Amino acid sequence: SISYFYKNLPNVQLDISTMSSSMIIDQLKNSSLDLGFFSMLFINEENDFREKIALPFTPIMHLSFSVVVCKKHPLNKYTALSFEQLAAYPAILLTLDENLDDYLPYRILRYYGIDSVIYSDNEMLYNQLLEDGLGYALYTQISTAPFYNLGTSLIAHPLKDKIFSSIGYIQNLDSVEKMSYIKLFCEHIS
Repeated sequence: SISYFYKNLPNVQLDISTMSSSMIIDQLKNSSLDLGFFSMLFINEENDFREKIALPFTPIMHLSFSVVVCKKHPLNKYTALSFEQLAAYPAILLTLDENLDDYLPYRILRYYGIDSVIYSDNEMLYNQLLEDGLGYALYTQISTAPFYNLGTSLIAHPLKDKIFSSIGYIQNLDSVEKMSYIKLFCEHIS
């Protein structure tokens, strides 16, 4: 959608930046942002998002979470995993961002009260920890870190609980003069 805009609508300026979910909501509410994308976490049909969003959220895609373990990990003998089973082993989190509140695997672990966590801010070390069987990771099918090793040394297992991320957007409804561009952009994504 971004490439489409730059190619077909050169007069429209897109300012793109990365920020926390709470910053996106604040900037939409005070009209300094027209459109924001973020993930909402759903655990057993309930949204864990802490703040009430006064603007409509439009989902684009839903991504289920799985558990990734190495072939030699004791959890690998199960078909589907519960958080009761996971609590006996450390989770491994790739923490490239300092704001853990926006990091969905962290929020999932916090929701289930799991505090045995190995943190890594290096993707190579993160993958090595997984391959060495030191713990498990939570991921969706678009998570990049363990994805290239799946089927070789790492295996994905479904969770017994229904946990998914809904990626979507919210928009500032006060930006009437920009609405046609926002609508075109959103239609092109969907």
